[in-house]
Amino acid sequence: MFEYFLKWQAVQGKPVTINPTRRPDRRRERTQRLLGDALLALILERNYDEIRIEDICHRADLGRATFYLHYTSKDELLFAALERILSKAHARDLAEVDPAQRGASLAQSVFDHIVTYRRLYRCLAQSAQSGIVDRQIRAFLEKITHSELQRQREQAGLDIAEHQLEFAVVYLASALHGIMMWAATLEGEIDVDALSRQYLTFTHAGFRALIAN
Repeated sequence: MFEYFLKWQAVQGKPVTINPTRRPDRRRERTQRLLGDALLALILERNYDEIRIEDICHRADLGRATFYLHYTSKDELLFAALERILSKAHARDLAEVDPAQRGASLAQSVFDHIVTYRRLYRCLAQSAQSGIVDRQIRAFLEKITHSELQRQREQAGLDIAEHQLEFAVVYLASALHGIMMWAATLEGEIDVDALSRQYLTFTHAGFRALIAN
C-alpha cells in the first residue's frame, strides 16, 4: 500500500521522501545507477540546463514515477551520480594501497577521476549550475579529507586541536578541488603521478608546519 502511495505522489509531480535508513537493495541501486548514467551521458550531448526529467527517464528507459521514487530533482540526481563515481574511485584505491599511503592515494584517485571524466566537467562548467556543482564537489572532498585526517590523528597520535583539524581539512580539500578543476581545462595527456607528487609536496609541508605549532 505504501509503495502505491509513493507512486501516486510521484505521478502528481510531488517530491517523495524516502527513509534514508531503509536497507538498500540491488534493484534500487541498479535503478539509481541507470538514472545517473543517463544524466551523465546527456550532459556530454547538450547543455545541462536544457536537460529535462523526461529526457533522463527516456534515456534510462524508466518512468517518471520511478525517477521521483529516488530523487526530487535533476540537481539531486547529478550530485548523487558525481558522488557515486568519486566514492567508487576512492574506495577502490583505499582497498589497494597500504594504510600508510592512503593520504597520497586520495589525491591520486581524485586526479585519476578528473582525467577519466574531464569532458564531463568541461560541459558542466558551461552550465548556470556550475557554482553549485563546484560547492558539492568541494563538500565531498572535505568529507573524505576529514575522514582521512581523523584516521591519521587517531592512529598516529597526532597532537592537533579540533580547530586546526578543521583548518587543515578546508585547506587540503580546497587545494585538491582547485587543482582538480584546473586539470579539467588542460589539453593533451595529464601525468597523474606528477600531479599527485606536486600536490603532496606543497600540502605536506604546510600540514606539518600546522601541527608543529
